[in-house]
Formats: sequence, structure tokens, C-alpha cells
Amino acid sequence: PVTETDRKIDLLKVYNPSLQLQGNSNRGRPIYEERCSSCHKVQNHGYDVGPDLLALTNRTRQYFMRAILDPSATIEPGYEEATVTTTDGRIFTGIVGEENSTSLTLRRGKGEEDNILRNTIAELSYATVSSMPEDLADGLSTQDMSDLLEYLKTLKQSK
Repeated sequence: PVTETDRKIDLLKVYNPSLQLQGNSNRGRPIYEERCSSCHKVQNHGYDVGPDLLALTNRTRQYFMRAILDPSATIEPGYEEATVTTTDGRIFTGIVGEENSTSLTLRRGKGEEDNILRNTIAELSYATVSSMPEDLADGLSTQDMSDLLEYLKTLKQSK
């Protein structure tokens, strides 16, 4: 049987040629908008759920590709997915956004949020896997991946 590790290694092998191709950031932008902007915000477009990609432009194309293909390999600090179970049995998941002494806010894709009063929290736990979907590359060619990587690397310049 094929293990999850085998699948990730196979994906890295499939997309590794993307690192050698010349990417086009103009072609990468619509790929980003379709697949990434529901959780990442750039230039007032998208949502603040995942890490600020402008702060990561010093990372390599290989780093971005690995993050896309195996998002749980490295979760940026502060972006661990939280699960809250309330005293009445409701369950909420998301990235902890704002928090204060009386409440915390969980953020999810496309700007969805839940504000939860602390006195209603029965349990708060953090996942060891990323909330970023593992199938973001499905249907992308190696050129598409190269274009997306180029867009991510050039974000600061197009700011």
C-alpha cells in the first residue's frame, strides 16, 4: 500500500522540475487567487487566515513548493489550527486571531470567524497538522507550479 509519506515524496518528484523552469508571475497570480487567496491576503486581496506571504518572500522557491505540497511539514508559528469545544458541546476550528481576557476569535478561510467567550470554553487544543489543504497542487502542471512560485517570490516587488 502507498503511504502518505510515499505520496508526498512522489509529489515532490513530480513537481521538482518546476524549480528549474522559468516562472511567469503574471500567469502565477490567477493561480494564487484561485487556490491561495481564501486564506492568504496580499495587496488587500484575500483573507488573513494563513501567514503573511509578503513576510516570507525571503524564502526559497523550494520552501514555497514544499509548503504547498506538504503544508504540515512546517507550520509557521501562530498558525496552528485550534479546536474549541464549548460547554454546550459545540465545536469550532480555526486559527486564533484576536484574543483577550474575555474572548477569542477563530479565523477560517474566506473571512469566516467565530468569536467565543472564554467562560464558554470547555477545551482548547491545537492541531499538529496544517489547516492548509494538501491537495492545492491537484491539476497544476509543472509550469503552473513554476509560475505560482515566481508570483510568490516576487510579491514584495509588486507591492
